[in-house]
Amino acid sequence: MPRIKFPRRLKPGSVVRVVAPSDPLTKLSKLEISTSEQYLCSLGLEVEYGNSAKIGDQSIAGRCRDLYEAFADP
Repeated sequence: MPRIKFPRRLKPGSVVRVVAPSDPLTKLSKLEISTSEQYLCSLGLEVEYGNSAKIGDQSIAGRCRDLYEAFADP
């Protein structure tokens, strides 16, 4: 049986990418988004957004691409 590969722990300066594979962030209020981003930043993390998360790309291909790119980017 193959061993499970775990990612490295996040530390201050790590970059996290927000993706939205089911619904775009446009369904959330600006306050909810900014509060969440501020919390991640308070942990010392840098926040990036996938294209479909911010602009609301409704295509399945666009949302899948964002998710794939996030996992492929160490």
